[in-house]
Amino acid sequence: MAGHWTTWSKAVAVALVALVVFVAACALELYRDHAFICENTGSHKGYRQWRLGFQSGHWYRESRLEQFLRKEHPTDLVNRWTSYEGTGRNILGQPLRFGHAFPGPVFDVPAVFLDRYVEDLDDRAKLDLYHVLVSGSRDQVQSEVTKVWDQVLAQGREIEGEETNRK
Repeated sequence: MAGHWTTWSKAVAVALVALVVFVAACALELYRDHAFICENTGSHKGYRQWRLGFQSGHWYRESRLEQFLRKEHPTDLVNRWTSYEGTGRNILGQPLRFGHAFPGPVFDVPAVFLDRYVEDLDDRAKLDLYHVLVSGSRDQVQSEVTKVWDQVLAQGREIEGEETNRK
């Protein structure tokens, strides 16, 4: 009986091996989520890169500025994509590694706020905004970002004022 494996001891051995394999798998990157922002238009895109070499989950969120350019000035439209997410995840979806570039100031504005700002501009101002973003001049781009936030704050005050008047 000394060399015999009992059913119980086989089950324990299998469970132990499975636990070791699972713990080891948790330390391995299964896939990496990538996301990018176009610093010229504020559009976003991304996908999931699997360790086996294929990609899935491609997505694209076109900004109002890019929609305007694609319709009114298609030959002027140039994208400049910068990574803002490169998160490697394990079998449980937990982040293991991070890697990305550092987008400029336009990244600091949530897409919905940039879209609202662009919607309020006339066509000439939209084109001017695009040229500032394309210039890559950090100071000029930051100035435009400040205008977006000023509008957001002003609209927030208007909403608060409306709620106060209703009470």
